[in-house]
Amino acid sequence: MSMEKPIAVAMIICDQIITEEGSHKKSLIGCFNNVGSTIFPTKPITCFIFVALTNGQGVHKIELKCINQDQSNSKVFGMAGPLPFENPLETVEMGFKLVNLTFPKPGMHVIELWCGSELLLERRFNVQELKKEL
Repeated sequence: MSMEKPIAVAMIICDQIITEEGSHKKSLIGCFNNVGSTIFPTKPITCFIFVALTNGQGVHKIELKCINQDQSNSKVFGMAGPLPFENPLETVEMGFKLVNLTFPKPGMHVIELWCGSELLLERRFNVQELKKEL
């Protein structure tokens, strides 16, 4: 069986993903690009990362990881697992739920989506230190 490499077509960070029961359409609620906090490590948050892939054939090892680029590329979180494709024409949509996620330090972060040893897509976002209001 051919092992077509998947193509990543979307990566979105949001507060919630709602899947309609009948059509399986996804609604992404509360999309965001930055996280702000007055304290570090930050208070734990729950968020989702929506990813859509196409062009895959066969089973691939997919890894999602987040690194802090301002802190020597220190890893904030990571998860991996198999992703099967029946044919290259299908689009596989996944929602990764991150619970009790904290960021140890502010700085520019990047979420990377890997297929084996190849980077498919990356999404940058900033974790900002906010000033406390007096």
